[in-house]
Amino acid sequence: TSVADALEVAAHSRAEFIAALRCQTENHAWPAAVPMNDILGIVTVAHLLTLPARASLRDFVTCQPPRVLAEDCVVDVLHQLKDLASSPSCFALVIERHDFAGIFDGRRGLATLLNTR
Repeated sequence: TSVADALEVAAHSRAEFIAALRCQTENHAWPAAVPMNDILGIVTVAHLLTLPARASLRDFVTCQPPRVLAEDCVVDVLHQLKDLASSPSCFALVIERHDFAGIFDGRRGLATLLNTR
């Protein structure tokens, strides 16, 4: 997938970030189940805007986000993200009963935590 295509998808869905996938997605009926190992990384739209439009998204996604459990508390997840150099984007894959359950946005988690105190 090119950066330009990813930006188009993000714009149509009003997404703040997208998941870069190893598998081809053109022929998938969405929503589709994607194995966690096929998720190459999470990229913010702001970061996409800094990349060459014709470049492949795979060239800029260097590491899979860390995995956290759905039952983990926000503070624990934020500590894990802080300690992991492999998650510079502050995202994590949320796992529930061995399945992908969603994406944790560390920035939003921190903001929510600060607003509740």
